[in-house]
Amino acid sequence: MKKRFLVCGDLHTKYDILLRAINKFETEKFDKIIFLGDYCDDWNASPEASRELLEHLIEFKNKYPNQCILLLGNHDLSEWFGRDFICSGYNSITHIICKDLFDKNENLFQIAYSYKDWLFTHAGVHNSWLKDIRLLDEQFKEMKYSYRISAELNLSLSERNNDIKYNRLFKALNSVGGYRGGFSSPSPIWTDYKELISNPAPYINQVVGHTPVKTIVSHTIKRENKKDILYFCDTHSTYTDGENIGDNSFLELEI
Repeated sequence: MKKRFLVCGDLHTKYDILLRAINKFETEKFDKIIFLGDYCDDWNASPEASRELLEHLIEFKNKYPNQCILLLGNHDLSEWFGRDFICSGYNSITHIICKDLFDKNENLFQIAYSYKDWLFTHAGVHNSWLKDIRLLDEQFKEMKYSYRISAELNLSLSERNNDIKYNRLFKALNSVGGYRGGFSSPSPIWTDYKELISNPAPYINQVVGHTPVKTIVSHTIKRENKKDILYFCDTHSTYTDGENIGDNSFLELEI
């Protein structure tokens, strides 16, 4: 039996979009709701707006612990860990007032989520980054490919202080590609739309946010025996003057 997923792209402190997503999830009875990260920061948002949105997300997650998935984006890691994950929207005050929320509720957030051959991350798993950091540890060899990637990415968050390998992997999440001003293979919190469609991790379908789009966009990668599907869902971002870039749509998936 297929499950129904509701996917919400980057919120960036937009409380009205969060309420719409919650209402749609509760009234239309989806099996899961997945938030793709970047809850903090917006062009003219106050630090308090970032904290308020996080508080409501945490409250919602605690209400639906098994149905709500809270993924982390580059802005969230930036405001959580400060200058170790610096990005353009970083605000030292936001970092100060949001860090304790992340610290106290660390177990509610994750880097990736997988279901069957679908992988959900903030920005997408690029094949060159996957090869560079040599994921897929032997302890996960019995898992499906998408689950193995997800398991290691999430351990990079939970074990970063206890395990040398996962601390290195966690730091590798701050790897930025050329389209976002860096010089490395783009990580799952930094991969740009153009980078992902050029060389995504093979044999998985991916759902991402991060790059603003006018409406939900799908892209198909043809393999020898399979077609991989990429969905881009950042429809809530705005220009600096507050004008919408996208149509504020959500992705609905049956898997």
